[in-house]
Amino acid sequence: MARRILNLRGVTIEEAEGLRQALEAGGVEFYETPPSAFGISAGSIWICRDEEFDRAKEIFDAFQHAFAAEARENHAPESLADYARRNPGRVAGYTAAALAVLLVMFWPVLHLWG
Repeated sequence: MARRILNLRGVTIEEAEGLRQALEAGGVEFYETPPSAFGISAGSIWICRDEEFDRAKEIFDAFQHAFAAEARENHAPESLADYARRNPGRVAGYTAAALAVLLVMFWPVLHLWG
């Protein structure tokens, strides 16, 4: 009976492709289910035979460890200042919306003292 090794929700294309290559290189037989049209299920990678699952899990764990180490090494997290420089209109819009919500919330309190 087939067993699922990875749900593809939130998985990057590079990570999924790397896992496929690692499983193929390890000689593990697998198949992939596509995501549903309405986004209810994200698709998965399944191992065909139960007896191959432990070996596939070892390959998966080694791949995840190497992928995470490479991601930490090559990709610095984006700061708020970097995001604001890249998207000034969006940041200004979100800030204005947050201030408008705060004003609406505190409007009655401000008029109690006025």
